[in-house]
Amino acid sequence: MSKRKKIVAILLICCVLFILILLGCYASVSFNALGRTYDKVEDVPPHKYGLLLGTSPFTAQGARNFYFENRIKSAVELYKARKIKHIIVSGGNYTRRLGYDEPRAMTDSLVAHGVPFHAIIRDYDGTRTLRSIVKAKDTYHLDSVIIISQRYHNERAIAQADKYGLETIGFNAPHSPIRRNRMKNVLREFPARIKLYLDLWFGDKPSFLFEAKEISPSHLEDWYYDPSMPVSGLWTFKSVSDYGYGFIKMISSDTPNDKGNLSYYNSRHGYYVQLPKGMGFNQRGENIMGAHDNEFYNADTTLVVSSSALFFDVILDDIPHYADSLASYEYDFLKKIGNHSIKKISQNVWITKGRIDHNNKENPPADRFIRKWLLKKDIEDRECQMSLTIYFNDSLDYRIPEFEKIVDKFPDK
Repeated sequence: MSKRKKIVAILLICCVLFILILLGCYASVSFNALGRTYDKVEDVPPHKYGLLLGTSPFTAQGARNFYFENRIKSAVELYKARKIKHIIVSGGNYTRRLGYDEPRAMTDSLVAHGVPFHAIIRDYDGTRTLRSIVKAKDTYHLDSVIIISQRYHNERAIAQADKYGLETIGFNAPHSPIRRNRMKNVLREFPARIKLYLDLWFGDKPSFLFEAKEISPSHLEDWYYDPSMPVSGLWTFKSVSDYGYGFIKMISSDTPNDKGNLSYYNSRHGYYVQLPKGMGFNQRGENIMGAHDNEFYNADTTLVVSSSALFFDVILDDIPHYADSLASYEYDFLKKIGNHSIKKISQNVWITKGRIDHNNKENPPADRFIRKWLLKKDIEDRECQMSLTIYFNDSLDYRIPEFEKIVDKFPDK
């Protein structure tokens, strides 16, 4: 055999081997996921968490992305069928480079389809499927999850989850109705599965900056220590889970592991309020645009301590006696909530308590409240109302004297 024929033969053998590797990788991933993905929602066994894998809400050409839309619809279907209680939206923020924020786009779409905001957990580390999987296992400490994406994507994600000990099943979202798009994704999946095996065999396990905090029952958020935003004498921790909405969440602790006494830190108005022992991380956060609303939960989930602040340049514009006007504003506000009583502590501080009218959908899920109102100056010398509130249910009625003492201990800062 001539040298040229040998080269041609070797090239042919290499091509055949490469094709066999392509087909073998593809088939093995599909075989591994056999019986572990579902097309019908009624067949899906219930889980606490669904992991919605991110993609762009629009194509590179600016057209609607059916893969995004179909994943959203599938997640909504699972949630409304009570197959999942929480949805982790995992993706990346590509606003500066590509003009979209995947976790925010998915959150907005889910809410528009009737999923409540508090049921959605935003993971900004999901820039690759592998990162989404490892984050769910190592940061959120989940044992099992339903992956929500198209079938080919679910099969690949299940293989990654098996590698890192996360029990998974997949709920298959429909493909794009456009044949060209379907063909493109199927062809792209062949090299993607080779890369999958390379990652599983030789790749490094992703690591993350964040530590997950359970800010309310089963609702997880990413927090980390931020040395660039310290409170004097305290350790400051920060969450970016809602920064796409103009919210930045911060909390300070007197210990470096945030297990000590926590403080609500309001960076815009320049004050912090130390919370009672045992309070957890905040639920909503600080709106960097103006108003503030933070909630802290303790181990008893029927008890919520909330702190909020709002300056009154707009509400009390051109009214000279702020304190008197605020008292009137406070009374009107509480009148809409339900039966209440007011006890004045000093010229600008008073405590109110009462029963909540559940016909008002804006009320928190509680039966009663005790609220301490303060009227203070912020760092721009504006009159600023701050309220510190405990919401609780009738089952904790016997603790009312204790709650009054807790609220009264908040410093007038």
